[in-house]
Amino acid sequence: MGYVTASKPVLKQLTALKQIINHKNDVLMQLAIADWMASGNFERHLRRMTKLYRQRCEVMDKSLRGFQAQGYDIQYIKPQGGMAYWVDLKRDVSQLPKKLLQAGINAHTEQNFCHSPRALYTHIRLGFAGQAEQDIEQGLNALFDLL
Repeated sequence: MGYVTASKPVLKQLTALKQIINHKNDVLMQLAIADWMASGNFERHLRRMTKLYRQRCEVMDKSLRGFQAQGYDIQYIKPQGGMAYWVDLKRDVSQLPKKLLQAGINAHTEQNFCHSPRALYTHIRLGFAGQAEQDIEQGLNALFDLL
């Protein structure tokens, strides 16, 4: 389930694509979600998840500040929204995803999001929403051990 806001010409194209890919909506799912929202459970879920994500965001911020205090030359801005940090590691990160994957960590670097050819990519995207607090700390420790 989801929604899109766009200009009328874009919506027209998206609607046509949707009809090609899947011309029927899942009515049962729509009714279930409508009931869930009407019952007030969505608002409770939203409050609970907002609190949880805020806590996880704080854990990542505290951990990253700890690495800065240890002398790691990194830079980031605590996000005001979203579910990830963009951290400038101030070094080439082109080979980092392979190293992290070998350590069991899936990470996305700037290369995954930037389509202009550059000689040097230095940023890594660190998501916190789907990670338990101890996993955030362990993952960051593993990341900085590899650096």
